[in-house]
Amino acid sequence: MLKEFLDLSNLGGNYKALMDSIRKREKCSVCGMGQSEKIVSSLNATGKVLYIASDFSVAKKSYELFKSILPNSTFLFAEDGDNLIYKKSQSLENSVERIKTLFNLVSNKANVVCTSIESLLSYVPQKEDLRQNIVKIKPGDSVEISWLKNKLLRM
Repeated sequence: MLKEFLDLSNLGGNYKALMDSIRKREKCSVCGMGQSEKIVSSLNATGKVLYIASDFSVAKKSYELFKSILPNSTFLFAEDGDNLIYKKSQSLENSVERIKTLFNLVSNKANVVCTSIESLLSYVPQKEDLRQNIVKIKPGDSVEISWLKNKLLRM
């Protein structure tokens, strides 16, 4: 069950109960708390944190804050290039960032993932499909390009 804190019916908030729930690894939702307070509260979690921001600019700021504290286990799930309004804004960088984050989730290296609602709702392959389609290429390996294209397209 998802416990909600600081919603419209609970404007005063119950920080002690929130922190207890976080420490117990209960799923929590926080609405109305400042960004810094959410990040500090999240850092008390012993499990994984999925930080969902209202938009991508807030997600990116949150990512930078988390990354400054947990540099090796914080990842950004970027917007999908197809969702961006302006063609000029589309870049391979977002796709690479999304793939890197998914890889680190599957590899169990990600403790914090920051994203926006829109980024989260865009298409993501199922975990098992992603795991079965990992292609490892090392420097010096010879890879048939048509095989690699087909492998990636089937995913």
